[in-house]
Amino acid sequence: MIVQAGLQVSRSTVQRVLREKPPKRPARVALNPEGRAPYGLLKPKHTNRTWHLDLTVIRTLLRRYYVAAIVDGFSRKVLTLKICAHTPTTTAMLALVRRAMAAHGAPRFLITDHGCQFRAGFTTAVENGTGIKHVKAKVRSWAFNGKVERFFRTFKLWSRCVLWAWAPGRSAMAKRIQFRLDLFRTWYNAHRPSQALGGRTPDQAWRGEDPPPARVVRAHDTQPGIRIVRHRYGDDPRLPMLEIEVDWPSAA
Repeated sequence: MIVQAGLQVSRSTVQRVLREKPPKRPARVALNPEGRAPYGLLKPKHTNRTWHLDLTVIRTLLRRYYVAAIVDGFSRKVLTLKICAHTPTTTAMLALVRRAMAAHGAPRFLITDHGCQFRAGFTTAVENGTGIKHVKAKVRSWAFNGKVERFFRTFKLWSRCVLWAWAPGRSAMAKRIQFRLDLFRTWYNAHRPSQALGGRTPDQAWRGEDPPPARVVRAHDTQPGIRIVRHRYGDDPRLPMLEIEVDWPSAA
């Protein structure tokens, strides 16, 4: 990513930055509904433990659309990314959750905010016979649902530049935009490594795969040749796929 940004950083600068100690942050503790001991709600240990559901707004060609996303709390895999041609309702959000459950199984917890789509009727329908616990974040507590908010940050940076389409009606226009959303979701899950996942992609974390072990190169060793090639994913130039070729020197 440093190369992508056009920066030249010396080895000594990188070593100095890596030696710096990060500032301490207060620990965030999630309490159970009774307010007693913490439990694995925000830091699940496996997939399908916690899902995060939220909505965001995009504007294209003077039209306003809602986009709904469901993110798995363990792998950060985007399970669903759906555009709504009109203001989403509780029924639409329930259908979205049911389709995700049919494809990936049911989670233990579903976290949302206090939007009008997620009121008592939504809670009753989600929890009825499914084993799911609907948890609502505190008002103005964005960090509780922060994993899907962080995804929306990456999504908005991409959508401002390339997310546009033209069709005579709102529904037809939404279908064209949905095609771009499906492309972005596939790229995000398969080709975007995450620091929070230890350098893995969401798909790798979902499947329980680890990245290949790193090979240590000291300053006095013969340095390998590194070549970085940037490809585009599909027809979108803003969805990069980096190909890194390492030419290791042969042993003397």
